[in-house]
Amino acid sequence: MPTLVPDYKKVILFGDSQTELSWNQGLDFSFSAGLQHYYMRRADVLNRGLCGYNTIWLKSQFDRVVHELERVGKDNALLFVLWLGTNDCPLENTLHHVPVDQFIKNVSQYIKIIQERFPLAKILLITPAPISETKLRSSSSRTQGRDRSQCETKKYVDALLSHDFGYGDVVRKVDLFTAIAEAAGYSSFSNVFDEHNPLTADRELRIGEFTLDGLHLNGKGYKVLYNHITTVLNQWPGVSMADLPGVEPGWLDKSKKFTK
Repeated sequence: MPTLVPDYKKVILFGDSQTELSWNQGLDFSFSAGLQHYYMRRADVLNRGLCGYNTIWLKSQFDRVVHELERVGKDNALLFVLWLGTNDCPLENTLHHVPVDQFIKNVSQYIKIIQERFPLAKILLITPAPISETKLRSSSSRTQGRDRSQCETKKYVDALLSHDFGYGDVVRKVDLFTAIAEAAGYSSFSNVFDEHNPLTADRELRIGEFTLDGLHLNGKGYKVLYNHITTVLNQWPGVSMADLPGVEPGWLDKSKKFTK
């Protein structure tokens, strides 16, 4: 009987355009590729993001991902990275808007299903990133940012960070909003985006240096995300790359089996 070998664990990146575009090799840094390198020989990183989707529209994609993972074995699901909210937080009465309370309910439902179907998996939540309204206004995007505001984005960030989703250490969070703000040089966010503050436009332009168009991250923004996520992963037992065995021994050890 042939010897059974372990399968690669699965890391699932689930979300909207911020997730889908994170494979982009045209950027200075690719987040998805970087994470795949982090888990090299230990886990496959699956990008299942869909541009333009909010947490309501993503439900059918989530069902597809669940079915896909159940086919390869539910115990192989190592980590779900849920990066949600960017397309929920546009202003009320716009096409994408999902009320913040409903947004939290939707995220909670995704977490509940993951725990029921993949009880060994961990879940990492990423907040929306800050936007640059100034840069969006000059972009070629469909609405040029008229359907978004920094203050509205922050409501969804705060809701995600403050809500207790339960499940103890199974669920951790990365505050990308603050991470990029600090990378842009801000130690405090109190009144940073006060529309009456004459420095607001300059501050938003500095935030814009981490985006392609004021909304979607560029390589510089994805590098901030990567650095913060790997810091969390390195301190998370059972999820850290160092805690996972490689699928095969190093080539020198392997060669010894053929030279005896």
